[in-house]
Amino acid sequence: KTEPTSWDDLLKEMEWMAKDFLDERKYKYRQFKALARAAAKEVEKRNPALVDEEGELRRKASFVAKKVDAFWKLCEKIVKMRHQQRIQNQLREERSKQLDRLVE
Repeated sequence: KTEPTSWDDLLKEMEWMAKDFLDERKYKYRQFKALARAAAKEVEKRNPALVDEEGELRRKASFVAKKVDAFWKLCEKIVKMRHQQRIQNQLREERSKQLDRLVE
């Protein structure tokens, strides 16, 4: 093995810096999340009505979403039923034609 050169030292330093920057970014992200949680708790503490209003809006949105989902499921059932009726009508017509051919 050869002795480390200045290039090797530079690469080691770059590796260390990349790890350090990544660790610092993770640390800042954790601090940001903690600060955001603390701010949200403080807002809740100062304005409980705001939290109640938000909860009411969420409940209303959930109710509307469920009704919209039920509507589209009903539409899908109707489409499937009509499609099955068309297929059954076609089969009836084909059977009728076959029967007519046999009778002739």
